[in-house]
Amino acid sequence: MPRIQGALINLDIHVSRGTIQRILKDHLIEPAPSRGRRLSWSTFLKAHWRGLAASDFFTAEVWSWKGLLTVYVLFVIDLATRRVTICGLTTNPNESWMLQISRNLLDSESGALRDKRHLIVDRDTKYSSTFRQALAREGIGVVRLQPRSPNLNAYAERFVRSIKRSVYRSSFRLDSECCATRSLSTLNTTTWNEITRDSTTR
Repeated sequence: MPRIQGALINLDIHVSRGTIQRILKDHLIEPAPSRGRRLSWSTFLKAHWRGLAASDFFTAEVWSWKGLLTVYVLFVIDLATRRVTICGLTTNPNESWMLQISRNLLDSESGALRDKRHLIVDRDTKYSSTFRQALAREGIGVVRLQPRSPNLNAYAERFVRSIKRSVYRSSFRLDSECCATRSLSTLNTTTWNEITRDSTTR
């Protein structure tokens, strides 16, 4: 930290140590004494493999009588078994919806995270601090990936690519409220069929 501050002073740029620390933190750069001492990503995965799950969203465009809707689908994948759980579908993934999802994930009988210790997510703002805290209270550590690093969540990204390639080539058309419910059900069923196909072809 003092070396950075000194180098900036030589350039006639005066900033406080706190500002430098905040900038480093925003860019996920650790202080020099800690840099390079953390476990590598591959070592972390191997050490926690059985207790790891990853989460992500994908979207589907759905035509309704109100116009084109974007449906957000949240899923969780068990990294050890590659089992995918569709956690919910919504056109409005707000914080209250995400909190309900967190409760579903932690259900002692059917929750996708009932026997997990860590959940890997990207920096999507839908994974809010309230959502992360709800999981943390139950002993689930949320591992937030570095920005623009989809390779670190490769299994979830692979599933999303499979969905986009194989499932959503055709659009879903909704002509009424009744049809809207039916089409969302069809979307869920079609997604489940893709999960089954994906798991049996590995």
